[in-house]
Amino acid sequence: MSNTRRVKKEWLMGRIELPSGGWIEIRENLKAKDRFAAQAAAIMSMGTDGDTRLSGLAIQNSVRNALLAQIITKWSYPVPVPAQNDFIKGREEEYLGEQMDLDDYNFLAQKIEPLVEKISGVVVENPKKPSSSSVQ
Repeated sequence: MSNTRRVKKEWLMGRIELPSGGWIEIRENLKAKDRFAAQAAAIMSMGTDGDTRLSGLAIQNSVRNALLAQIITKWSYPVPVPAQNDFIKGREEEYLGEQMDLDDYNFLAQKIEPLVEKISGVVVENPKKPSSSSVQ
């Protein structure tokens, strides 16, 4: 079995075991609303002095955390998952940061990177459509 197949099979499980012994279950069937929520989190602010401030890492974290808030369906933490906690709306990043230790967060970030790439807005060609180089 190829490495790619193993990864896909692992993703089909929807459950990610974390280094701390905890776990998170995610919804992998991404919807357009997941992209919209994640992209809305990528905000650039302009200071009162007209200076534009932009942090690439902060934007990456915001996009990832907005996606996590949408797709986490269950977890081993003793508090509701972000999508089921109306109190934290708009504070998902802070909420996730308070629940997860850094090793777990880094591990989870690595595991969901294919999903982050998928919602990033990068357009890919239709895999069923022949490429222009193969058309004679």
